[in-house]
Amino acid sequence: MGAEGRSYREILAFYYPGTASGVTARGFSWQRLGGDSIALFSTEPDRDGAVLELAERLLATVERRTGWPASPGIEIRVYPTVEAFRNSTGEPGWVAAHAVGRRIHLQPASVLRARDTLDGVLRHELVHVLMEAQAAPGLPVWFREGLAEYLDPSSRAAGGASIPADSAVRQTADPAEARRAYAEALATVARLVERYGEATVMGWVRSGVPPEAQTR
Repeated sequence: MGAEGRSYREILAFYYPGTASGVTARGFSWQRLGGDSIALFSTEPDRDGAVLELAERLLATVERRTGWPASPGIEIRVYPTVEAFRNSTGEPGWVAAHAVGRRIHLQPASVLRARDTLDGVLRHELVHVLMEAQAAPGLPVWFREGLAEYLDPSSRAAGGASIPADSAVRQTADPAEARRAYAEALATVARLVERYGEATVMGWVRSGVPPEAQTR
């Protein structure tokens, strides 16, 4: 394929579909800070210790709001630079965090504080960590993201409620498209809550979203 003029991205996509190339985080000198429910890994623990305290408070708030218990083993990794975060996760710089299972990968806390987004980003990712432990197989991505947005007390649904395609929510190539898809997901979940009630919609995390609620 190389001799035919194909790029390395095309070759990797052909042989390893769905993967992303990047630098791993194994080369960092991670230091562990242990909290009551969360372990925080940082290369600068003196600077990032406050993130652990904030995350513990937010986790307790999310547990009370959702009724979902926190599983043991939640981890947060705070990267020293945006470049390190991008290289290790494969995410673009405009994505502030990346959660996989019970591990949250976070851009530098100083960067998120400067944008006044640290609290909201941490809360959103902690909702995802707790949700994923309860989620039914095949739970739509638009529902997961829309519900996480809905559970943010600062979020306000606006506009129409057209259910976005999961691919539009997942994509990270176009930030404007991502914002539109997230707004549509939030508006859809807010509409479903108005129609069916919050308790019922929250229950769909475990049981799955019924077909009649997924009509676009």
